[in-house]
Order: sequence, then structure tokens, then C-alpha cells
Amino acid sequence: MAISGADVASERPPADADSIIAALERAAVAASASPPSRKMVGMAKRLLVELRASCRGRADAKPMILRGRAALKEVEAAYRPNEADVTKDTVSAERRAAKAETASRRVAEGEEVFAQNAERMRKIVGALIAASKTEDPSRFTVQATLCQQIWDEIGPAGAEGPALTRAYRKATAAFWAKAGVPDPGEAEK
Repeated sequence: MAISGADVASERPPADADSIIAALERAAVAASASPPSRKMVGMAKRLLVELRASCRGRADAKPMILRGRAALKEVEAAYRPNEADVTKDTVSAERRAAKAETASRRVAEGEEVFAQNAERMRKIVGALIAASKTEDPSRFTVQATLCQQIWDEIGPAGAEGPALTRAYRKATAAFWAKAGVPDPGEAEK
């Protein structure tokens, strides 16, 4: 069941005719800047219906309605359904491109962080190998703990991961064998 514009307008107090014309003219100016959407055209049509209702009984009703119609015609003339769709497609393509750029930036940052952590790991494995040549368990334990913390951060991934893992295990095994104490890491496994 459709409700006509006149019935709707009679249910509520009519809006000020001057403000309706101002809204229609703003819509016409906005439509000249960029193609309006279908929703905007529909809103302009509803505003014209409200303008007619608010002008009833006024002496200057005819010129006001003519101004409203002229503004509506400008909005309708600027409406191009295909261009509005193209604009939406362009916006969504730009959003997809921005998301892809953000994702690639995150990957690059992750690779950079991994490279920095791998460099830290190489240095710590070097220090661990040097500490394994001494018989000072506290120095070795500190280096092994640092090594394990970084290992937890970066994991064994990457091209250098397996080599670093072997160097770490070799240095750890060499130290604990030299110290004559079983490897505490082996007991946990």
C-alpha cells in the first residue's frame, strides 16, 4: 500500500519552504561538482513534494515551486547511473590497492625485523660459542637464555634458520659436555 506525498505531508507540520529550496539548491550545487547517487535524486524528489505541501496557500507559491523544480532538474540531469557505479568501482579499487600496499608494507617490516633478529641471533650464537670454550656456567647460561629468548621471537624460519639451529645445538652440547653436566634443555624434551 503506497502512501502519497500529500498524505505524508498532512500528517506532520510542513517544513519551511525557504529551507527546502535551500536544501534543493545545495543538492544541485553538489550534483554539479560530482554525479549524485540515486538516493540523492530520490531525496530531491521527496523535497519537491514537501515544498509543494509547504507552499499551499502562499502568495509566492508558484515561483518557489519553479525554483524547486529547476534545482531538481539540475540534480536529475547530473545523475548518471553508469558513472556513479564507475565511481564506486574506482573507490573500491583504490581501497583494495591501499589494503594491498599496507599488507606488503607489513610483510616488508616483518622481513626487516626477522633480518635484524637473525643478525642478533648470529651474534649471540657467536657469543655462545665463545662462552662454550670457557667453563663458566653463569656466562654460558646467560648467553643460552638470550639465545632461547630470541629463538622464541623469530623461530627457526628463514634461510639461515637451520644453520643457526645447528650452531646453537652444537655450542650448547659442547659446553655441557665440557662442563660434565647433562644438558638441562635435553631434560625438558
